[in-house]
Amino acid sequence: MFWKMMKSKKAIIFISVLVLVFASGYYVASSENPEKNEDPIIRERDPDKDNNSSIGIDENLILSRNRGVEIPEIEAEAAYSVYFSDGEKQVLFSRNRNKRLPVASITKLMTALVVYENYDLDESIGIPDSEFFTNEHLNDLRVFTDTTYGEVLYPLLLESNNSGAYAAATAPDDLDFDDFISLMNEKADYLGMNRTVYHNPSGLDTVRGVNLSTARDTAKLIEELLEIPEFWKIMQKPNYRISSHRSDLYYQVDTTNKFLDGTYFSEKPDWYEDIIGGKTGFTYRAMGCLVMVLETDDGYVVNIILGADGRNERFEEMEALIDWVYQAYEI
Repeated sequence: MFWKMMKSKKAIIFISVLVLVFASGYYVASSENPEKNEDPIIRERDPDKDNNSSIGIDENLILSRNRGVEIPEIEAEAAYSVYFSDGEKQVLFSRNRNKRLPVASITKLMTALVVYENYDLDESIGIPDSEFFTNEHLNDLRVFTDTTYGEVLYPLLLESNNSGAYAAATAPDDLDFDDFISLMNEKADYLGMNRTVYHNPSGLDTVRGVNLSTARDTAKLIEELLEIPEFWKIMQKPNYRISSHRSDLYYQVDTTNKFLDGTYFSEKPDWYEDIIGGKTGFTYRAMGCLVMVLETDDGYVVNIILGADGRNERFEEMEALIDWVYQAYEI
């Protein structure tokens, strides 16, 4: 009788262990490698969490999502859309938002911010005409000696002028190149851009090193820039004429942003009028990069594409991303 009882207890214990093992195994299997079956939509109150997979729906979200709208197929290395409203933010779409990538001329957003915060914008840049033609870093800067730092922001942000970035970093007598780069990295640290590093002011891959950042870090930079209306007055323009202060000469700066120069859309989408500006970037290492910011009645939608397959693809994927965001969240 005793042995029968022991056998019975052993059977119960054995079955219990099997149940525990099975349950444990199921939990591990269901939680392992969550990015493999990742829903790229992050519905969270705090968009600074590191988890790229979706989490439970929060009833207090700023915008509710219509899950019937099919998720777009974004092939860029990273894509990110975040909504800012009254000090709060909500991630609308995320693909590899924490992946460190070359950012090409998206760099110039930080370059321009450092110029804005540290220079007298009314001061002439003061580089001799001869140096524009003899200095390899300046020879494509179509700018006059008396052009001010404030005016240099236009070629910097509209036509993504690399020489304008280099001039801004080297022209001041009391600031050398390394000092300027230090200011860029210090500002990034201040903004919590923890996965960002700058080696040069232009974003070119061949100047002292490759600038690296993430889509999420870029959104933090844009959030800061939204506090400066002057930047968006520049970045929404299709072109701008810079005139010499001493003569009738001028040159016209044209944007590299096809969404704004009239060459991309045959028929403008409903959200087109919400655009307040954007910035392009491209190198053969970074590939196509694009930032587009739209203003709604109650906030801003910041959209970022990094590492698209080419110059045109960055616009195609951005269009798909914004189309989806406006439909899925009924903006």
